[in-house]
Amino acid sequence: MTANKHEDKNAVKLHHVKKTYDQEVVVKDLSLAVDVGEFFVLVGASGSGKTTTLKMINRLVQPESGQVFVQGTDIAQQPLNDLRHRIGYVLQSSALFPNMTVFENAAVTLNAVGVSNKQAQQRIETLLTEVGLDPERYLNRYPDALSGGEKQRVGIVRALAAEPDLILMDEPFSALDPISRKQLQNLISEIHQRYQTTIIFVTHDMNEALRLGDRIAVMHAGELLQVGRPEQIVQHPANSEVRALFEGQTNAASIADLVAQGYYQVEQQGEYQALELDATLSTLAQMLVTDSAVLVDRQYLITVDDYLRYMAQN
Repeated sequence: MTANKHEDKNAVKLHHVKKTYDQEVVVKDLSLAVDVGEFFVLVGASGSGKTTTLKMINRLVQPESGQVFVQGTDIAQQPLNDLRHRIGYVLQSSALFPNMTVFENAAVTLNAVGVSNKQAQQRIETLLTEVGLDPERYLNRYPDALSGGEKQRVGIVRALAAEPDLILMDEPFSALDPISRKQLQNLISEIHQRYQTTIIFVTHDMNEALRLGDRIAVMHAGELLQVGRPEQIVQHPANSEVRALFEGQTNAASIADLVAQGYYQVEQQGEYQALELDATLSTLAQMLVTDSAVLVDRQYLITVDDYLRYMAQN
C-alpha cells in the first residue's frame, strides 16, 4: 500500500450504516474503514449494495441509520457542497457535458471552488498529458468527437483537477472494449501511485479487483462478507459466496494486457493462427513455439519478439 499523505489513518469510515429502498434492505448494518492512500475495491454481484455504499460516501444516497465519516468528520454535519468539492467522482459513463469542450468539462470542479479558466488551464493541460491526451489536440474538442476511452480519461482528469482527498469510481471501465479497459486500469494504477490519493472503486469484475486493489471488500445481499488483500481473498475465502465469486480468478495477464501496452504489429500479410483478446499469455506462448506470429482479434499481429519484449518489461 502507498504511504499516507495525511495523519488520520482512516480516509473513510462507515459505522453501522443501513439503507432501505421500497421496504427492501439493500445495505445491512455495514461497518468498514478505508485507510488514507489506499486503493480500496468494493465487489459483489448485482444487487449486493456496493454502488449504494459508494453513493452514501458523498451523500448521493442518505442512510437511514449509522454514520459515514470522511477524514474523521461526520459527513452529515458538513455542508454538502464542501463535502463534494473534496471528493472526485468517476461514473461508468463519463457524464461529460455535451455542449462543453474537453477543457470546460475538465475544469468544472475547479470552477466550482472559484478557480478561473485562466488559472485552471495549466493544471488541466498537465493532467491531460498524464492521461495520454495531447492538450493541443484535445482541449477544444467536444465529447461527441471522443472515443469511450478518451471520454473516461477526461472524466479522470475532472476528478483529479481539484486535488481531492478522495476519489470514488463506480464501475468506470465496464462499458469499454478490452483494450481500453486494460489501458485505463494501468493508467489509474499509475495515477494512484503518483498522487497517493485514496480511491474507492466499485466493480463486478473480480479480475479487475484483484489487479487494482490494495484491499478488497466483498459484499453480498447488502452484507459485508470479507475484507482482505487480494491474495487473502483468493487463497482464504471467508465462505462459499466469496469462493464462488473468485473461483478461477488469478489476476493472470491476458493478451489484452500485452496489446494495451503496444506490443503488437499492424502488418497482417500472410496466413496466421488466430486468437481472441481474452486468451491467456500461456496460450499465446504455446502457439509462438511453432509460429513466428499470431493474429489476435483479426487486427493485432503479435510476434515472438513482441511477446519477449513484453515479458522482459513485465
